[in-house]
Amino acid sequence: VICVVFHPELAIIFSASEDGAVKLWHLETHTLASTLNFGLGRCWAMSCLGTSKTLALGHDEGTVITQVNEL
Repeated sequence: VICVVFHPELAIIFSASEDGAVKLWHLETHTLASTLNFGLGRCWAMSCLGTSKTLALGHDEGTVITQVNEL
């Protein structure tokens, strides 16, 4: 795991790893909800954009801004 982000309002934790996978975890149940992989290499940085459902990701090969559905 390279980085971890807690969403400020939703009960979600995001983790990113060297294999490029970004995992969404339920904060309350501690279970894996979803795995994202954009094929852009390692994910080095993540940020929730305010209290919105927008997640910004910084990978070796580029950046991604995506919407996260409430889990």
